[in-house]
Amino acid sequence: MSARLVGMLRVEDVQVPNIGPFPELYKNTPLVQTLLVLGIVGVVLFAIQALGARRRAQAGKALLAPFVVTVVFMVVPLATAYVLTKTGEDRAFERINAYNTKQSAVVDQIVPQLQKQFGVVIHEPSLIPTEDGEHLRVDMTLPDGSRQKCFVIAQGTYQIRCGSDNDPAGGTPLAPVAKVSGS
Repeated sequence: MSARLVGMLRVEDVQVPNIGPFPELYKNTPLVQTLLVLGIVGVVLFAIQALGARRRAQAGKALLAPFVVTVVFMVVPLATAYVLTKTGEDRAFERINAYNTKQSAVVDQIVPQLQKQFGVVIHEPSLIPTEDGEHLRVDMTLPDGSRQKCFVIAQGTYQIRCGSDNDPAGGTPLAPVAKVSGS
């Protein structure tokens, strides 16, 4: 008879979701870096042209053509690098926003499950880890009514450990609250 009761008192573990890794931040590509170097060379050439303008005017040489060439050599690569960088940053920002939206939706599903499984009230739901191997300290009210920060550990399934300030493995694991399953 006791084996039958144990079979009926089954607690479902809350599985860590697989939402993928956090998207990479934007990094300049080799093309953008090359364009920036060309733009800097253009700035240096422009400065040299500006410094030699008086001498060129006294010698009767053309002033406008060298300035136009160096301005084009300076502006075109820098403007192109700016557009490519801005576009890349915007795309990275969109990927991060999409990830954050997905993560927020997953947390909205996980928090009630954790609260039900462990009999706690989570006061900082945004701190629930969503990647396998993560752990974070979260403010919660425990089943006994006390309020403290406990580690929520995501390793395949969720685990809550309380009583340690720095080491997630050092705390005492919070036992799941037994619920009668309808089988």
